[in-house]
Amino acid sequence: MANVGGRLGTSTAAAVQQRGALVVSANIGSTGDFPESIQLVSLAPTACIALLHQLLSKDKYLTGSKLDIFECPSPDFVLKLSEDFDHLSKMRERINARDIETLAKVLAARALEASDGGAPLLTEEMVLGELQTMLTERLRRRSALALVLH
Repeated sequence: MANVGGRLGTSTAAAVQQRGALVVSANIGSTGDFPESIQLVSLAPTACIALLHQLLSKDKYLTGSKLDIFECPSPDFVLKLSEDFDHLSKMRERINARDIETLAKVLAARALEASDGGAPLLTEEMVLGELQTMLTERLRRRSALALVLH
């Protein structure tokens, strides 16, 4: 093919443009029409509690052990758990499902340590203590970061 009066260049450019349009129509996400910022929404306290219960229920080390603290929770436990998760959800470093998964793994390990060879036992104090540790750690990191930035 010879370039006659610039037609080859024009037809090639048109073909490339058509091909690009086909790709974009097949994959809408490739257009670049994404917002400039993404708003991450923190998990609600009730969602955190439900997810934690679900993850602990599925933990292979806790199989067969009762999770009465989640199945028949005391009102004080639910209130304190909700308050702590609410506090975590309002922090700049929002609480997410990965944080809950980490918490569940730590709690499963603590329940195993406390079992002394018997069935793993998870107590309200363990859950609230680990949640408080998570909260304290985030507050410590936040204040350390503030010192570095100022």
